[in-house]
Amino acid sequence: MNQQIEIPTEIRGNRGGGSSFKAMKPLDADYLASLQIWTHFPFRSSKVLRGIKLLWNSGETQSYGTTAGNPQDEAKFIKNELITEMVIWAGDWVDAISYKSTYLPQGRKLGGPGGTAYAQNHGNGLFLGFHGRSGASIDALGSIFEIRRHLVSSALQPANNRGGTEFVAQAVDDRAYVSSIQVWVEPCGMAKVLRGIQMQWSNGQNYLYGNCRGLPYDEATFRAEERITEFAIWAGAWVDAISYKSTFVPDGKIMGGNGGNEYTQQVGDGIFVGLNGRCGDRIDALGAIFSLAEK
Repeated sequence: MNQQIEIPTEIRGNRGGGSSFKAMKPLDADYLASLQIWTHFPFRSSKVLRGIKLLWNSGETQSYGTTAGNPQDEAKFIKNELITEMVIWAGDWVDAISYKSTYLPQGRKLGGPGGTAYAQNHGNGLFLGFHGRSGASIDALGSIFEIRRHLVSSALQPANNRGGTEFVAQAVDDRAYVSSIQVWVEPCGMAKVLRGIQMQWSNGQNYLYGNCRGLPYDEATFRAEERITEFAIWAGAWVDAISYKSTFVPDGKIMGGNGGNEYTQQVGDGIFVGLNGRCGDRIDALGAIFSLAEK
């Protein structure tokens, strides 16, 4: 089982100018069919990018900067063509975009002759889009490519609790990651156990499992660039708690009660994509799902 994760490369150019944008491959598109560029000579400088237009094979288009009139240059792509090299050329603005591909190994450059070369992380070669800043011109630009990742999941804990109904909480958009998780607890003897979990993904999708009535007991939020370094399920007869450490929470956080045995989960390359488990009126068992970069 695998999923698609985007790799953005840092934008280059005038990072203070214009407004930020992110142009991503539409979900119903398979590949970029055409990249058009417009150029001009601002303030007697060398030729730089004034606008870009992405045309996807689904027919959808995305335009940024100034794209009036006919484009000055265009690159066309075909299905299954993979990018083997991409460079953003930039100084005060974005001067040019150059690339090589499996169908154009000699490469080509679109735009002006100036700027410093900034090599892009082209992942597995499937182009997903650009992010950057634009106003009347293309102020700054970085590419976004795909990396194909396998999913790694850990065994459900506690292993001997077969109560409830099985669930898999994972986003339908394979580029999404878990952006927040909320937990509900209830007393169980002298301890607390999890009775409900709500998860939200970066694409806005939500799942609720177990008993989530009332206000949540605790919540954790995650950023796009955050990576999980440790993740554990704490469980006895039921699931007591979830704990984790990350690049933004190095001291760790525990959500739920303070009982149970610790069951360390595989965290792959640190991108948290979901949970699977069993639940009824309580969370009977849990296991984490993380992504693992393809070697």
